[in-house]
Amino acid sequence: MMRRFQALLPQPLLGAGTALVGTLAWLISAASVGTRQLAFSRSLWLVAALLVAALVIAYRYPIHIRHNAKVVMSSVPRYILAILLPPPVAVVAALLGTAVGELITRKERGLYLSDVATQIGRAMLCVLLASLTAHAAQNDGMAVPVSLVLAAVVLFATDTLTSPVLLCPMNGEKPVNVIRTVVQGSGPAE
Repeated sequence: MMRRFQALLPQPLLGAGTALVGTLAWLISAASVGTRQLAFSRSLWLVAALLVAALVIAYRYPIHIRHNAKVVMSSVPRYILAILLPPPVAVVAALLGTAVGELITRKERGLYLSDVATQIGRAMLCVLLASLTAHAAQNDGMAVPVSLVLAAVVLFATDTLTSPVLLCPMNGEKPVNVIRTVVQGSGPAE
């Protein structure tokens, strides 16, 4: 079954498709928000820039969870991006931080450009869904702590559920096994 999946979706096509989905999701969210909400203060632009830097730094210092397995604690800056910034801005910041982080560690991790594209698309989609959740919940009158917890759950769930898109072509495992391994390995760290 896995061989059929790999034959239908080779990694370069999968990477391009994931990046395309992330970009389309951003375009839809930007169109729905409009430019009025994107004009915000300099201090929030500074926060966005600092969180992009934090995301890049997270890539430089991964946590080793077992032999040949590392966890990049990028979820913390991505979560803060999702809850503080309007969704389209959060997605662009996630794109920039993930792209730079992935590209500066690409050689040492042995990644292809298609792996980088896949990770960028996944990050964009995960941050977008978490940001939309946080902002929609608050706009609907939900208590802020509840909306923050919902955003965290959405970010963790989407990151976990989309991890096979990145990892299955690399290791040839079944998606269910990849999800289980991700939850067991990175769940406690998250």
